[in-house]
Amino acid sequence: MEGQLAARRPRILVIVPAFNEEESIDALLQRVASLSDSSATLDVLVVDDGSIDATAAIARRAGVAVAPMPVHLGIGAALRTGFRHAHDAGYDGAVQLDADGQHDPEEIERILAGLAEGADLVIGTRFGHDDDIRAPNYRPSAYRALAMRWLRLGVRLHTGAHHSDPSSGFRGFSAPLVASFAADYPLDYLESVESLITAHLLGFSVAEVPITGRTRVSGVPSHRGHRLGFHYLRMWTALMLLRRRRAS
Repeated sequence: MEGQLAARRPRILVIVPAFNEEESIDALLQRVASLSDSSATLDVLVVDDGSIDATAAIARRAGVAVAPMPVHLGIGAALRTGFRHAHDAGYDGAVQLDADGQHDPEEIERILAGLAEGADLVIGTRFGHDDDIRAPNYRPSAYRALAMRWLRLGVRLHTGAHHSDPSSGFRGFSAPLVASFAADYPLDYLESVESLITAHLLGFSVAEVPITGRTRVSGVPSHRGHRLGFHYLRMWTALMLLRRRRAS
C-alpha cells in the first residue's frame, strides 16, 4: 500500500453499512462530499441492509452508489458486500464508516495516514492508547464499557497484541486485506472483533489511530440489554474455541 500511495493518488471506497438510518445518513453523506484536499480519491458505497425506511432513497438522492440487500442480513454481510465491490472494482483500499453519525468523516484522513504508513488494518480508537482515556464525546454505558474490557482481553489472549478499541467500526483496509475479506468475512454480531483477530492470524499488520468518536446521532443500537449480553457471551465462547483450535 505504501508504494502505491507514493506513486499515485489512491482510489479508496468508503463503505457505509446502513440499516434504517434515514435520520442520519443524509448529513453524513453531505459531510463526506464536502471533504477537500483528501490524500485519496474517495468514492462512497452505501450498503443498505434491508432497511424499511427511506435510507436507500436518501442515499441515492445524495448521488452515491447504493447496494441494496434483499433482507436484513447484518453488518457482516453488508461489509462483505462492500469488500467484494471494492475488490472487483480495483480500489486501492477501503474505509468503513458507520451511518449513524458516530464517526467524523474529516477523520478519514487519519485512517488513510495509517494505511499510507504500511498498515493493512487501521482501527480508529475512541480510547487513544490508554484504556482509561476515551474520546470526550463518547459515552458508553457501564455495561458496554465492561464488555469492551473483556473484548480487549480476548483479543490479547488470541493475538498477543493490545488493542484499546477492538469493536470500533471506523476502520481502513489495504487492498490485500480487502481481497481477503471479500472472500471470507465474519457474519455474526461483533464481527469487528473476529475480523481483527483474523487479520492478525493471517499475518496482516494492524495499527490504531485516535478518533474523537461519539454516541450515535439518532436511532437505536441493533442489540441492547440481554440480547447484547448474549452476543458478548457468544463472542467470548467463539474466542475460546478459536484458541483451542490453534493450540491443537
